[in-house]
Order: sequence, then structure tokens, then C-alpha cells
Amino acid sequence: MCERNEDGNILTSGLRRVLGACWILVLWHSVAIASPTLDNETLGYGLSGLLAGTGIALPYLFVDEGTPACGTCDPYDIPGFDRWASGSYNADANALSHSSLAFSLGVPVANVSARLPGQDSRKEALILTQSLSTTFFTTQIIKVAFQRARPFTYSDTLHGQGPSPTGRDARMSFPSGHTSMAFAGLVTTAALRTAGASTKEKVGWYGGAVALGSLTGALRIVAGKHYWTDVLGGALLGTGIGLLLPWLHQSSGSGGEQKQSIAMPLMSFSGAL
Repeated sequence: MCERNEDGNILTSGLRRVLGACWILVLWHSVAIASPTLDNETLGYGLSGLLAGTGIALPYLFVDEGTPACGTCDPYDIPGFDRWASGSYNADANALSHSSLAFSLGVPVANVSARLPGQDSRKEALILTQSLSTTFFTTQIIKVAFQRARPFTYSDTLHGQGPSPTGRDARMSFPSGHTSMAFAGLVTTAALRTAGASTKEKVGWYGGAVALGSLTGALRIVAGKHYWTDVLGGALLGTGIGLLLPWLHQSSGSGGEQKQSIAMPLMSFSGAL
């Protein structure tokens, strides 16, 4: 289905069409979020499930396996600012990064379940689900589009002791999914908890979100699963969506004029595609 040029880049019009259709799905999801049906749980959870399921399927549809992900595996093909991270794999750091992500997602879930005074737990659960599903799906689209080889694929010392350098996952380096998901969950929680709060409270919540999300990203670099630019991309993506979703919900609930001002540009952009 997919052909590669000399630089190893996917060049099929079919892939571009499918990725374009996926972006339309994201826009549809965004319009639904900004529409009067914002708090419709059936629609919200249904679209979130569709995004997550499509995100899981994308690598199996469009990422090859069986050949070295890094092509010629020459470290000098890597930009100098990323090269230092290539050629290594640390199983302990990899395991710790999974634990760090689990904790980063556990914090938002615990906050949604806390039923604090004045908290609308059902609405917050919907916002968190939409934030995480949108982040996961967008991360997967970018990974499939770039198909960047992970740092460990440049190692000549693993000898079957680490992850496969020829598998689909070996081509999914940019951006870091662990980092994007950690930041999305934590920043969404910070945004929900600090609406109308003091500057001191905001610094505490957002500072904690950045610290814990950065720990997850740092462990992914040490593990040999990502370059620092992968982690930075994931952090920016997760932070952006983590701020956007609570803002959309807040704006949609504060008046029809604001709601319409959000939805119309999204609908116009979708129509242009």
C-alpha cells in the first residue's frame, strides 16, 4: 500500500487522503464540543471512543514492519541536537516511564472522583475523557505521518535483548505519546481545579503538572524511546489540548454568542477541507 522514497518517507496519496479524513474527524469532534450538545454524554463519550479506536488502528494500517526503522542506521542522519540520545536502551527507565504515566493519569481520575464541594464530577469526567481521547488520536496521526525511528533503533548492541528495531512501534518516535497523555491529563485537571482560583493556587497546580509530565518525558529519553524534541512536541501538544478542552466547555456554558463564535471558525475550516 505504501511506497518509500530514498529518504524512507511515506509517499502515497492514499495515506494523505486517510490522514485528511482523520483530521476532519478531529474537527467534527471539535464542533461537537463547541456545540449546544456539549454536555451530551452519549455523543461525547461516543466520539471519544471513536477517536481512541481509530488512533489504535492507524499504525496497523499505515506503518510497515520487517525492515530496520532507522534505514541505514547512520547516527549522522539525526540532527545534531538530538543525536546524543540515539543508540541506547534502558529497560528500567522504560518500566519507570510506564509507572510515571500511570500515576500522571491516576491523579486526574482521582480528582474527578473526589466529589469536592461545588464539583460537577460527571461533567469533569466528560471533559477529561474528551481531552485524553483527542490528545491520543492527534498524537497517533502525527506519529503515523512522520514515522520517525526511535533512538534505540540506532543501537548495534541490543542483540535481541530490547525492543524490536523492525517493528511498527520502532517507527513511532515523534511525538512522545507518554508525554502528551501525561500533560493532557494533568493540565486538564489543573485547569478544572483552578478556574477562578488565586495565582498561588494556579502556580501550584500547573507547576505540579509540568513537573510530573516532565518526569515522564525525561524517563522516555533515558529509556531510549524518544529524543528530546519528541518529548517537547508531546508536552506542547498535551498542554495545548489540556487547556483548550476546559476552555471550550467553560465558554460554551457562558452564553450562546460565545458558543457560536467558537463553533463557526471550526465549521468553516472543516468545510474548506
